[in-house]
This record gives sequence, structure tokens and C-alpha cells, in this order.
Amino acid sequence: MHAQAESIYIQLLNEGCQEPTLLLNLSGLHLSCNRPGAAEPLLRQVIELQPGHGSAYNNLGMVYSARGEYDLALDAHRQAVHLSPDVEQFRLNLGLVLHEVDEIDASLQVFLAALERNPCSCDARLHLGRSYQRLGRPREAIQCFEAAIALNDQHADAHVNLASALLLAGEEQRGFKEYEWRLRCPAGSVFAAHAQPLCPRWQGESPEVCGPLLVVSEQGLGDTLQFVRYVSLLLDLGYSLRLCVQAKLQGLLEQSGFAVSFLSEQQALACSEGVWIPLMSLPHVLGGMHHQFVSQTPYLHVCAAVQADWRSRLAAEQRPLIGLNWQGEPRSEVFHLKGRSMALECLAPLASATAGQLLSLQKGAGSEQLLGCSFADRFVAAQAQIDQAWGFIDTAAIVLACDLVITTDTAMAHLAGALGVPTWLLLKHVPDWRWGMEGDSTPWYPNVRLFRQQPNQNWHHVIRAVVQALGDQGVQS
Repeated sequence: MHAQAESIYIQLLNEGCQEPTLLLNLSGLHLSCNRPGAAEPLLRQVIELQPGHGSAYNNLGMVYSARGEYDLALDAHRQAVHLSPDVEQFRLNLGLVLHEVDEIDASLQVFLAALERNPCSCDARLHLGRSYQRLGRPREAIQCFEAAIALNDQHADAHVNLASALLLAGEEQRGFKEYEWRLRCPAGSVFAAHAQPLCPRWQGESPEVCGPLLVVSEQGLGDTLQFVRYVSLLLDLGYSLRLCVQAKLQGLLEQSGFAVSFLSEQQALACSEGVWIPLMSLPHVLGGMHHQFVSQTPYLHVCAAVQADWRSRLAAEQRPLIGLNWQGEPRSEVFHLKGRSMALECLAPLASATAGQLLSLQKGAGSEQLLGCSFADRFVAAQAQIDQAWGFIDTAAIVLACDLVITTDTAMAHLAGALGVPTWLLLKHVPDWRWGMEGDSTPWYPNVRLFRQQPNQNWHHVIRAVVQALGDQGVQS
């Protein structure tokens, strides 16, 4: 459809047509196909022909946003709102860019203004709720999301955002129920299970009724590591289980003793026998039962031989041995995960706060920071070997060799937590929903201590608290 429309537009242009509407439509097509560079000259033509064209400035703002040029994007969107103050979408787009650049108070005001003009705007209430949540005000966010749902009760995005706010506020039962709406998001969304089997969805039927139960992972590695614990409960309840997880985690789960049949994504897709369920739906379907075991750790294990190998490689290092992880996958640093990571150099005060050695657990993006950091000499002699150990079994064994793991909110927090290793988790002011808004502990992992950013403060305040905690434990130099 896009190709056919583009062909017609280009033919009209070649015939000399310079109508602003034609140019604008073609620019919109380029934007929808992720071609902002092709859209920009068309929009500049529109503005030259018709300087007061609000839609041209709105689309130009989208061009700049796609290139990460947010100052220019804000200027363009403000101009669009000025020229066309009655067009709600232009106002919402301005608020969204303000939200993207962490001008949350400003985005809040834009969305409130949009609601004043149109109290029945579902999207304005949805975006307003997101701003309240980013400000650490989940109760107000909940009210906004509920109001959006009252206007459109089939709005999956509003339900998913409501779930996040409810869970952040500690309302687990209702939160996990609303979280089921993630499965109604469009195909290809971040919430899609890693396979969609042919068999029907499990609704909690007994083992005798439903037959074999296939559990399919979803979202990131940390999500799988956190929620795979529910497999043990299902086994205790007598279910015959099959498990489809990310390939890189299968070996670790096999060593951890999960008595299940493992299926690849391709095998899971073709599965027509029994029933299936996405992994993160288990808390909702199991209901209150999950409270009986959710804090039981460790539930991940590594065979003695691999553990012994890594302990021998690290035997000569000065204790305590502190494992560090500071950055998540950059492509995931959006929405509620934005701001969860830090630069390695922020952790420099730890080097002088302990007599022990540091060990980098960072893999992939962010690991390059180790080369130029000011305290590179404090890392273990075996760091090069550790950097080459990409498998989760080896990584888990290295974590088990540490006396303490200090990490930001990445899969490492879940790996160390599930292994039962003492872990200090450094959280931004408004963290992911699973950590809540208050307290220094979490029911998910009794061995994990939470260190939280305070409002309007940065990572330096968190690191000072960590340094103080190291001193309180008697491991300072």
C-alpha cells in the first residue's frame, strides 16, 4: 500500500505538481517508513509555500525527533501548536518530546492543557498518567489510566500502563490482572511471547484436565530469570511441564534442576497438544499461591565442577571480591527503563572504599568503559578471562565466586538474586514496577538490598550511600 501511494505521489511531483498537501502526504509516508531524511526537504518546501502550515512543522518535529535532535524538535512542535492551537495531536506530540528529554514537569503541563481543551481525550489522559508515573506519583497515574480506560475500555496500552502503576504502588493482585492486557497489544510489540503455540491458553485448569502445560518466556532475560521460579510451583502442583526460554538460558536452567522438557521456539510454535501460557502470566493465574514461595532463593544453581574452576582462577585475589555491573542493553533504555544505567566512572569511589578487588560482570555495551576508567588497576587479574566468558553457566559461576555483587537494574540483578548471592541493587528514583517505590528490601530476593535515588538527586548520592554501607560492614580499606 505504501509503495503504491509513494509511486503515485512521485509521479505527480515529476509532472510538476507542488501542492502542499501532496508534499505533506509524501513526507508523512517517508516518516512512517522511517525515512526522516527524505521527509525533511519536502516539509521545507511546504513551509516555503505556506509558512503558516502547522502540520508541516509538526512533521518536521517528528523528523528531528527521529534523528535525536530534540531541541530542534521542540522548536518545531511549539511552532505547530502556535499555528494550530486547536489540533490536539500537535499538543500531544509536543508533550511526548518533552517527556522524552526528561522535561517531565513541562510535559505534565502540556497534557493538562490538552485535557482542558478536550476532557474526553483518552490519549491525553494516558500521556498525563505516564508523566505522573515518571514523577514518582503512581496514585495520580492510576487515576489517569483509569479515566482513559473509562473513555475506551479496549485501550490495551492504557491497561498495561495501569498495570505498571498498580504494581509499582504495591497492588499486586489487581496489577497482574491488568498486566494480562499486554497480550492484546499489536503483534510485534515488546510484550509478545517468544512463541505462539497452536494449543489453547491455560486458564488454571488442574493437571488432570489440561494435559501437558507449555510455559513460554517473554520479554528480556531478566524477566525470564525472575519469573522462572514459578515453574517449581507448577511442578509441585503436579503439572507435566514443557518450557520454552531464550536459548542462552536453557543450559543454566537445566543445571538448576528444573525437571521439564525444553522446547525451542520452533518446537513451541508447532505445539498443539495440551495448553500453554506466557511465563509472566503465572502470578495472575496462580493467584495468592505465589506468595508461599516467591522469596525462596536460591532457585538457580551451577554444577560443582564449573564453580570450582572459577573459584580456583580467582583464589589468589584479595577479598572481598565485589562484582560490578553498571549498564543494561541500550536498546532497552526507553520508557520506564530509561535512566536505569550509569557510567562505570560513577563507581570510582568504591575502589577506595574497599581493600578487596573489583570484578567486572559487564558484557557487551558498556564493557568498553573498563579500558579507560580511572581505577582499572583495581580489577582482578583474571578479568580478561571473565570478559571472554559469555555463557550464562560460566557467568553464574563467576557471580557465585563473588562476596558481593553491586549492579544497576539489569538481568544481572535477577541472576545474582536467584543464585542467592549478596547483591546491592542501585535504582533510579522511579524504578521498574517490580521494585516498588519504597524500602531497601524486596520480597522477590531476600539477599538483595536496594539503594534508591532520591527525588532530584543523581547517582552520586546513591554511591555515597553504598560507600557508607561498605564501611558499616567492615570491608573498607
